Amino acid sequence: MNGELSVTPFFFSLEFRLMENKKFNPYIFLGANLVFTRFEIGKYISIPEVTINQEVRNGPGLHFGGGIDFSLTGQLALFVEGFYFLRKAKAETTIKDMNFGVTTEEFLISLDSLILQIGIKYFF
Repeated sequence: MNGELSVTPFFFSLEFRLMENKKFNPYIFLGANLVFTRFEIGKYISIPEVTINQEVRNGPGLHFGGGIDFSLTGQLALFVEGFYFLRKAKAETTIKDMNFGVTTEEFLISLDSLILQIGIKYFF
């Protein structure tokens, strides 16, 4: 069904710095993530006796990528990084029909994404 999917991932990464204490510091990383999802089904046309609900399950995923820091001061840096986010999620459609009962169908959806981030880092 059409609708709006909200994805909230929490990332845990291991980072390997290729050069240290330079103006430009490239790095690569690999990690796991915990993904929370919420799906709101869009408008659909149906008879009043039938209701349809869909949900996407929360769960783990993986990610890997690389980036570069541009040091401004000892504690402040600009960064650019790109990474690939891997997550296959189970989803479920439930159809409640007052005449025929409840039907449930499970399927997999891909939340895989290529992500580019630009920002500022502050080091303690």
